Amino acid sequence: FLGGSLDWKDPFQAFQDNHSQVAAREGSVRVHHNLFIGGASTFLISFSQDVAGDVHDPSDLVHYHDNYSSHGRNIGAYIHSAANGMTRFRFEDNLYRHIDFQYDELDPAAVNHNRIFRIFNTANPIELVGNRWDGPQLFAAVAGSNVTQADNLPAAIPPVAFVDSGFPPDFDFLLLEMWADVSGISGQPVSYQAGDYVVHQGLLYRCIEPGSHTGKEPPDHPGTWEPVPLPADDLRLAADSPHQGLGLLDTVFVFSDGLESGTLASWSSVTTP
Repeated sequence: FLGGSLDWKDPFQAFQDNHSQVAAREGSVRVHHNLFIGGASTFLISFSQDVAGDVHDPSDLVHYHDNYSSHGRNIGAYIHSAANGMTRFRFEDNLYRHIDFQYDELDPAAVNHNRIFRIFNTANPIELVGNRWDGPQLFAAVAGSNVTQADNLPAAIPPVAFVDSGFPPDFDFLLLEMWADVSGISGQPVSYQAGDYVVHQGLLYRCIEPGSHTGKEPPDHPGTWEPVPLPADDLRLAADSPHQGLGLLDTVFVFSDGLESGTLASWSSVTTP
């Protein structure tokens, strides 16, 4: 999940500038072996959604495990206060790297909570086990006694390497945003710096003019914005990348008639014999 917060400076609605959110209702859910790259207010908002008619059982488990989250501007996970009081949540063996507080770029009053997790659900059992992060943040801010923690430690976490993302190998995905003139949420002009990349009307541009710029819409200001070819979509991990087994995989499939097989190379291309 790459760039889920591209529009964080001008989202369609207040509080809708996180990377991903999951509202779990009844039964069990697993979210695992994913790559989440490019967060704003948070990588993940998790809800224990309680809807009339849903049936809950003490065996229900929402299990987030073996996920890699990188390039965030604030926190790693926000566990919402919405609760059903029964479903167990377990965050296990997840990695959080390169969370660099930049959330005050548009709003200087934004608060650095200095946490990977902020937990406001005080009713459901929540377990935090074996997670790692590479920044100066503390691990968790917890509102209730329903949270247990074990073996969550700071650690050096190497970045993933893609077969061909279309960006330089060491690219800082915090430089990638959607172009906007003025934020509809804060009312503040949106600024960009030399070296920033923006997506605008389906095209990609890089800021080449030194200094800070507002209101210069691509492609009307070629002295500010250089068109860049759209990136490749081969976001499988390179053979020598750390964290093998996450994200897009070469997966062998067999059709129901059993006569043909092939390799799923990406979301948009399938190769068959």
